[in-house]
Amino acid sequence: MLLLLASTGCGAIKSVVLVDKPPARVSMKAVPLDLVYGMDPVSQRLPAPTLGYETIGEFGFEELFGGQTFAPAPYTDPCPEPGADVFPEEPVATDVTAMITPGRYLFKSSGTIEFVGLAKVGVDGLTYRHIKNVQPLASGGFTFDLDLVISLRFQTQTFDVVPGDGIYLRRIVTRVNTVERVFEPLLPVEVFPLPVTLGPSSPVPQPFTGVGADPISGEVLTVEARLIGKERLEGCGEVFEAWVVDASWTFQRPGSAPTVWNYDYWVAPQLGGVLGADHIRTTEVFAPLVVNIDAKSILARIRPQDVIN
Repeated sequence: MLLLLASTGCGAIKSVVLVDKPPARVSMKAVPLDLVYGMDPVSQRLPAPTLGYETIGEFGFEELFGGQTFAPAPYTDPCPEPGADVFPEEPVATDVTAMITPGRYLFKSSGTIEFVGLAKVGVDGLTYRHIKNVQPLASGGFTFDLDLVISLRFQTQTFDVVPGDGIYLRRIVTRVNTVERVFEPLLPVEVFPLPVTLGPSSPVPQPFTGVGADPISGEVLTVEARLIGKERLEGCGEVFEAWVVDASWTFQRPGSAPTVWNYDYWVAPQLGGVLGADHIRTTEVFAPLVVNIDAKSILARIRPQDVIN
C-alpha cells in the first residue's frame, strides 16, 4: 500500500483509520526500527515514537486509496523548548577524541513528501536511529554502523572515523522490502574533514570533495561539499553545537539517471562524530510514482535512550 512510504522516520505504520472525507491531518504510531528488522527485542521496552502526517492544500488521500481517506488527528510536538538558561554541555570540538557511544538515539523530524501530481504531505514526529557495531580500527580511530530511514529507504551506513584525518563513508546497505542493495566503494568516501581548521587563517566556507566507486556494481558516489561554520542546535529540550556541511551527494549507477541528494548535515566531533542533524532534498522514483522529499532530522537527546552495540 502506498503509505508504507510514510515511514520517513525509523518506523512502520502500526494502525490507520479510514473514513469518507479528506483529512486536515493524520497521526499514526511507528514501531522502532529494530521491530521492522527483527534485530533486538530490547526496543520493545522503548516508547514507540509518534509520527504526524499533514496534508497541504486542498488534496486529501482520496485518489491514492480508492475513495477512502485517513481520519483527521491532531499532532502535538512533545518536545519542550529549551529555556534561555540552557547551554551546550561543551563547545563544538575541532576533532574526535573518543569513540561514539552505541545505542538508539532519539531524533525530531519535520518536512514534506510530495507525490507528484497527487498530494503533498507534511511530516513531523519523533523517530529513532541506531548506532551500533562500534569497533576500533587497526590503523587508528574507529568504525560504526548507523541504521536510519533516509530518502524513504531503510539504510545501514558504515563510517570510519579517523581523528586528525576525517570521517569516511565505507558502505551503504539499502533495504527495499526484502531486497538489499549494497554500495561499497573500493576506497571510503570522505564526508567530513578532521581536524576542522575554520578560523581567521582559513577561508569560509571550506570546500572539500570525495569520490568512490563500487567495483562490483559500478555505482559511483561523488560528494561535493563545503564546511561553512558552526551552529547551535535545539533538540528535545537540549542544545548542542555542531559543524555545518552544505553538500551534494550524487549516486550514479551504470545505465541509470543519477540520483542527487542536496544534503546538509551537522557533525558534532565532541560527541564522537555523531550526525547531529541532516536536511535532505531529493527526488526518488518508485515507478510509477515520482516523489519529492524535503526532510530534516535533529538529534533530540545527545545521549542514547539505551546503550547497546
